[in-house]
Amino acid sequence: MRGMNMDDEELEAFLDDQRTLYLATGSENGWPHVAPVGFARLDDGHFYVLTHPSQRKSKNVFHDNRVGLTLDDGESYTSLRGVFVHGYATVVTDAEKRSKLEDAWVERFYDGEIPDVVKKVYAKRDGWIWFDIEPVHTVTWDNRKLDASRLADEDAPDGMPFRYGLPDDMGAAAPDDD
Repeated sequence: MRGMNMDDEELEAFLDDQRTLYLATGSENGWPHVAPVGFARLDDGHFYVLTHPSQRKSKNVFHDNRVGLTLDDGESYTSLRGVFVHGYATVVTDAEKRSKLEDAWVERFYDGEIPDVVKKVYAKRDGWIWFDIEPVHTVTWDNRKLDASRLADEDAPDGMPFRYGLPDDMGAAAPDDD
């Protein structure tokens, strides 16, 4: 599968074209919560999500800040490409960074000019926060690079065309035995 990965330049170009990512968080009762969210990026390789502390995804992050996110596009299997990231989410507290994020957000979604109708919505954003998602593990794929001869991975589990695994140091939450 390595031959289907995006290199750094391809990944950056892909991310520049995206507007929505899917953020996965874990709730206190163990159930995953996945939500489509807009995001911003700065030059540090992190993902930034604007949200309100009262929203489910925020409550989940306050409980356990390990998150997953994915972005993808494509209309058919052979055109699918995307990225999956495991990371840690923290609240951005630096006012200067929040200002840069606002600018990046406006540029990404509104080409630098917020429409009047959206300004009214933004005016009601009291208390909203930015989550800084620091990637710790990233997987990319670009099925446009698919080569059938590469699908034979001798070390793959039976019935699977290739291996997929997390680094041993990622950790996993054990289910409660209550």
